[in-house]
Formats: sequence, structure tokens, C-alpha cells
Amino acid sequence: MAIWRSPSPTAGPVEYTADQEDLRAAYNRGRIDERRSRRHHPFIALAVVVLAMIGAWLLFLAARDGSFSSGGEAADRNLSTAAQEARPALRDAGEALKDAGGAIKDNTQEALQRPDQTPPPAQPAR
Repeated sequence: MAIWRSPSPTAGPVEYTADQEDLRAAYNRGRIDERRSRRHHPFIALAVVVLAMIGAWLLFLAARDGSFSSGGEAADRNLSTAAQEARPALRDAGEALKDAGGAIKDNTQEALQRPDQTPPPAQPAR
């Protein structure tokens, strides 16, 4: 028998009589309400997974380098290298967004200054 399986029930399903139907309905409503109150948020789960991965990586670095201080130094080195490589890419992305915003603003101003050009009504096909 596997450890993760629940043991098989020894008693059969509960049989309700006609006068116990309201008890069964109340029980089912309670189960549904409890299930709703225990819903998990996917962003929180994602944050927990990311933090666990970061912790596992730091533990790996500490084990590889022999101590937490040298593992921390390795993590700091890796983070500073990544930051230095990402800085130009972020700057270029910011410039591109700024240029795109300026182009949208210019096109909007041109469209507002043009006279109203409504197309003629559509003619039915014959």
C-alpha cells in the first residue's frame, strides 16, 4: 500500500432519509463555502516558487564555495555582472519607448488638425 493513498473507507456511503435532506444541503453548502475561502492566488504561488528557487540557488552557491559568505560574494558578483549587462539594454528600450510615444503624439496632432474626412456611405451590391 502506498503511503500517499488514503485508506479505504470501512463504512459505505451515508444514506439520508427524507427528513435529513436539509442537513445534507447545509453540509454541502458549508463544504462549498470552505473551499471558496481557501482559494489560492496564482501570483502569490509564483512569488513563493521564485523565492524558493533563489534560496535553493544561494544554498547551492554556499555548498559549492564552502561557506555562506563566499557563496554570497559569488551571488553579488553574478548580480553585478547581470546589472552591468542589462543597463544598456534597458536604456535602449527606454529610448525606443520614448520615440514611439513621440510618434504617437505627432500622429494624433496631425489627425486632429486635418479636416473631417468621412467616407461616402456604402452602396449596396447589385
